This record gives sequence, structure tokens and C-alpha cells, in this order.
Amino acid sequence: MILLLLLCQLILRRSIAYVDNSTGHMIVPDFLLLAVVIAGLGRGVLWGVVTGFLLGLVQDSFAPVNFGVNAFSKVLIGFISGLIGGRVFLHTGTIVFFLIAGLKLLNDSFAVGFGSLKGYEGLASQLLIYTPASALYTSILGLLLLWISSILKRGTYRLW
Repeated sequence: MILLLLLCQLILRRSIAYVDNSTGHMIVPDFLLLAVVIAGLGRGVLWGVVTGFLLGLVQDSFAPVNFGVNAFSKVLIGFISGLIGGRVFLHTGTIVFFLIAGLKLLNDSFAVGFGSLKGYEGLASQLLIYTPASALYTSILGLLLLWISSILKRGTYRLW
């Protein structure tokens, strides 16, 4: 599943993105974040952290402006999802939806906030408009992927 999400990030990300032509900002799903969250929830803290570090480095290799920011934020997301994995009832889609949305907001807020230290313009619009929209998009897509995955594994999944 993690390899599939990595391929989706590399191949599909630009084709299913919404681009605001006036500002150039994009609303895209974060397949790498989904892979880190799935690894952390399913396998625990160690898997979440290692997966977050490796996939964050992959993401940083494509955007070398603030090299290491994505790796650190994905490690943080992997650690949090690994801690949550054994403590929260994750068999309903509502909880998974809000968990993915919250972790996406945390990830993007950290990455954009750290990037603003070098004078990033449009920080307010990024954090108030595009980050929540991207979190919603990622959560819907993540819920859909987990739903399809669970149907293929077990045959049933409760959305509510």
C-alpha cells in the first residue's frame, strides 16, 4: 500500500490537483502523508517514524528549498499516528477522516510555517484557504482508499 501511494504521489498528483490561476496555489492530495499515517496506525511508532523520514526525504528531493522540513514534519506525523494507532478506535470512517484531516493540517502548518522563516509571501492565504482545502481533499481520498482496501481484505467497512 505504501509503494502504491508513493507511485500515486509521483504520477497522479499533478493530474488531480486544483490550481488557482490567480495565485498559482494548488490544492492537491498528499499521498505521502497517507502512506505515513497508514504505516503509523497499522504498524506502530517505529514504522511511522521510519516511513515518515524516508518519504519526507523523497518529498524534499523534489523541493530542495527548505531541505529536511518535509522529512521532519513526516517524522512527526508518523510518530503521532503511531501513538494514536493503538489507542483510538479506528474502525469508523468518521474518526479516520478527522484524524487524517488533523494530521494534514499539522503537517502543512509546520511546513508552511517553517518555510515562512525565509520570507514566504502569501502565508495567510496558504494557511487559511489552501491548507484546509488540501486537508479535506486528502481526507476524502484517504477514506476512499481505506474503504476500498478494507473491502478487498475483509469484504465490509463501516463508513459511519
